[in-house]
Amino acid sequence: MHCVDCNYAGIEMMRSISWDNYRYVLAIYRNESISGAARSLGVNETTVSRRLAQTEQHLQTKLFIRRSRGLVATDVGQRILERLIRVKAELDQAAPEASDSERKVSGSVTVACDALLLNHIFVPRLPALLLAHPELNCELVSSCDADALKDADIAVSYRLNNRQAACCDQPNHPQNLGQLQLGIFTGCVLEEQRNDEPIPWITLANRTSPFNHFIDTDESPLSSPLMRICADSHDVLLSCVVAGLGKACLPEALGRRDVRLRPTGEKPRDENVELIWRSQPELINTARLNACVHWLTESVQQFEFPA
Repeated sequence: MHCVDCNYAGIEMMRSISWDNYRYVLAIYRNESISGAARSLGVNETTVSRRLAQTEQHLQTKLFIRRSRGLVATDVGQRILERLIRVKAELDQAAPEASDSERKVSGSVTVACDALLLNHIFVPRLPALLLAHPELNCELVSSCDADALKDADIAVSYRLNNRQAACCDQPNHPQNLGQLQLGIFTGCVLEEQRNDEPIPWITLANRTSPFNHFIDTDESPLSSPLMRICADSHDVLLSCVVAGLGKACLPEALGRRDVRLRPTGEKPRDENVELIWRSQPELINTARLNACVHWLTESVQQFEFPA
């Protein structure tokens, strides 16, 4: 066997042979015998001998010679082992640092969902998230557009009684975020002004929206002459109701909080709507995703069931 440059060998050995082989070499060095290394590693002596032979063959140099007190490193072996000891110390030091990095909540997250959810459910509890995680940055996108939801790190959308498809199409499955109870509301202004005339409906352009699932009638409000206004978003829908332009299906908890709203006493066809979330696959199990999902979930809980 011929000797190779030790520096070159130290680099190449990490590239071309399993680090596990060097664990055996280090065990032999510390125990000065095959049998001692086998006991410390919990394997048989044949395995230790085979791993040593593989390593010496790869490095094309002998790492140990036998002396009266046991196996002793050769000059080349000593230099390589010293390098191995330094590498192991660095790896041992890097392991907890990597673990801390994985647990640390930092970086940026883009959250996309309907403006009604952002303005009335999630943003009010956003300060708590940012205070708990000073190195986390959030980009909020108020949109129900399929492309905007698809591109977001986290997308929140509605699903009615598990029948409605999610608004975005991403590889991972949608996860439940909670439920919102629905009710039929009108504005206080309209309630005070009307003279027992039928209250017109305010609907959404998105016909599949859960907020378009009204009371059971023979004639759908979507085709009724009483359907006077069609809004393009849930937040615009809310503004129209507050302005006294008609009645609409809204989250029950929002109606209880907003003094500008009054319940009509009618019940929607479906009284609950599910909120679901999806994320980009590469964010799964990351600290910042877990922190954001916790924030979203708690926000929905606090909105529906305030302390």
